[in-house]
Amino acid sequence: MVYNYMLTLEKPYIKYKQLTAADVKGAIEVINASSLDLTKEVIGSVPTQKQLEEWAQKDSDMFLVGAFDDINQNKLVGVGILYEKEMPVVHLMGAFVLPEYRGMGIQKELIQQRKQRAFKVGAHILVTGVHPDRKASIKNLEETGFTTNGALVKSREGNIRLQYLLNLQK
Repeated sequence: MVYNYMLTLEKPYIKYKQLTAADVKGAIEVINASSLDLTKEVIGSVPTQKQLEEWAQKDSDMFLVGAFDDINQNKLVGVGILYEKEMPVVHLMGAFVLPEYRGMGIQKELIQQRKQRAFKVGAHILVTGVHPDRKASIKNLEETGFTTNGALVKSREGNIRLQYLLNLQK
């Protein structure tokens, strides 16, 4: 099942669709390039090529969505990951946008795409954690309906995260 959405506000030539195995190489390039300026404490762990290949399979518990630049040879410029295994709670696992495409609303739309997917598969709560210094990510979460009570939690890797929730049953 492929989802094709178009962002019409700031970048009308960015299209969004579910990633497949054919997109994994490009996804790794996006993840690596977007993580270069971040410390391990901020970014946490990044998925490997093997993980992405597994997650791109149809029966995976992961949903991968990509942002493609339709004008620039359909170049993959953003990746969003959603973990669906712990239904009715699903987790936003990460969003990666190439540095030259930041500030164009792509991360926010990747959040929206994963919200739509979570709603479609019957999730009740969407959860994510963000490093407290990631102001742009925090702004995008809040602008897409996520809220926090200020709780700081530790990620799997032991990094501090500000926890955000979204109730999908409202």
